[in-house]
Amino acid sequence: MMKNLFVFFLVITSILQISSAKKCILSNEVRVHVSNDIPSNTVPLNLHCASAHDDLGNHTLMINQDFSWRFCDGCFWNTLFFCHFWWGPSQIAIDVYSSHWVAQESDDKYWAARSDGIYFSFFSDPKTFTRRFDWN
Repeated sequence: MMKNLFVFFLVITSILQISSAKKCILSNEVRVHVSNDIPSNTVPLNLHCASAHDDLGNHTLMINQDFSWRFCDGCFWNTLFFCHFWWGPSQIAIDVYSSHWVAQESDDKYWAARSDGIYFSFFSDPKTFTRRFDWN
């Protein structure tokens, strides 16, 4: 009995050390970045991002400003984050992360608001962004 208790204690200690180093157990840490790439001399970009469990609040991004957050994907791969963007009279609400998306190249997701729409990339290099959504 004492030996089993000792082994249990070692396993729990190991798990806690791993979790404190990585933070995410059984899932990946995901990073989402949203930037305001709209030309200067316009109104700022406003956005509100949330998931079913985390409301990240309202944010106002000035030109070239970035808002980012990180989280652990759900153990059952059911995480969904959305953002609602407002830029002057234009607006759009989109999913910025879904654990159901297939063939994800990276744990980083980069979104950029530009004057002609919302762009996406797995990488921060502006040349890699592609337009995914038009403004409403």
